Amino acid sequence: MRARFIGDPQHGGEGPESLSLFGAEFNRTDWTLVPPAAERKIAGNSHFEVDLDGDGEGDPSVQEMRDQLDAMGVKYRKNASPEALAKLILDNLPPEAAEEPASDDL
Repeated sequence: MRARFIGDPQHGGEGPESLSLFGAEFNRTDWTLVPPAAERKIAGNSHFEVDLDGDGEGDPSVQEMRDQLDAMGVKYRKNASPEALAKLILDNLPPEAAEEPASDDL
């Protein structure tokens, strides 16, 4: 998992340009590899954007995934990891939402 510091979302992103946490240096522009022991804490922290799949783009926050599961009526553990929440979402998508678009549709 990689993450970058985004500041306090409740106060317009206030905060330093970078910070050292869990033995890693996080800033607002670069993705930083998160130490395994800190992954859960960082993923659940609103001051960080996380990249779980390594595509260089931020993924939905833990709260956004919980909100989506609630809207879908899917039960989940309160302490479920971000990876577990993402898997639950994918596993519970309607079949038509999970299908690849046909080449004619592109």
